[in-house]
Amino acid sequence: MITRGVRSSEPPRLAQRILDTVRRTGGWRAYKCIANDDFPFQQKRFLEEYEAWTAVEQIESLKLLTETKLQLCCDSRHFCGSK
Repeated sequence: MITRGVRSSEPPRLAQRILDTVRRTGGWRAYKCIANDDFPFQQKRFLEEYEAWTAVEQIESLKLLTETKLQLCCDSRHFCGSK
C-alpha cells in the first residue's frame, strides 16, 4: 500500500525473467531516465530480450563469455592488436 508517496509494505516480487530482461536491456536507470523518443526502441529491446530469455537461460555456463575470459582476451596481444 502506498500512502502519501511512501510505500508502507514491501514491493511486489518480480519474476526472475523480468529482472533478467531489465538487466540485459540497460538496468532500471534506462527505464527511469527514458525519453519519449526512445520509448519505442527500449520497448522493442525489452520485448526481444523477454522472448529470448528461455533460450538464453538454457545456454551451458561453460559456453558463456565471462569476465575472466574477457580479461584473458584483452590481455592477449593477438586480440587487442597491441605490439
